[in-house]
Amino acid sequence: MLFHHCLSICGQLIGLHYGKYGTELAATIFGTELTNPLLQLRWFLRETHRHKTWYSELNDAMFILLFTFLRIVLASYLLYCYLQHPRPDWLGRLGGISIYLVGVGFWIMIVRYAVRKYSKMFHQWRTGKGLPFLPCHRSAFKEGAHNNENQAAPEHSNNNKEKHL
Repeated sequence: MLFHHCLSICGQLIGLHYGKYGTELAATIFGTELTNPLLQLRWFLRETHRHKTWYSELNDAMFILLFTFLRIVLASYLLYCYLQHPRPDWLGRLGGISIYLVGVGFWIMIVRYAVRKYSKMFHQWRTGKGLPFLPCHRSAFKEGAHNNENQAAPEHSNNNKEKHL
């Protein structure tokens, strides 16, 4: 992640120094930052212990699909067009290839994470344990938990309140 930011800063400084690459830099930064709100939402959902909900799963799937489309599919096409054009010099081409390779590296990490996560979910579903983010999951219906009469009132203490703050 640090390399990605250093590379972006260097690219912007080079663009300012030479007075070139403005359009390319703006388009690259815009395209790469479109997935950032979904990534930040993912962090907030994990921090508020809502990462095992259906909307967290939807957010993860949207992030993976949008990242793949923007940084792999669209970026591959744009980089190809950029490299085929006779006008960009070697420095612009090097910058484009560098930031593209960083995106591919991030994408590989995301795909590895997704394969592990969704393989585990598929295995849970195949073995009849259901999906943990759906309300029909077996752990959501413990013995008598769905019946309000059998539930004890939750205890409130200062220790629990301090932990959640």
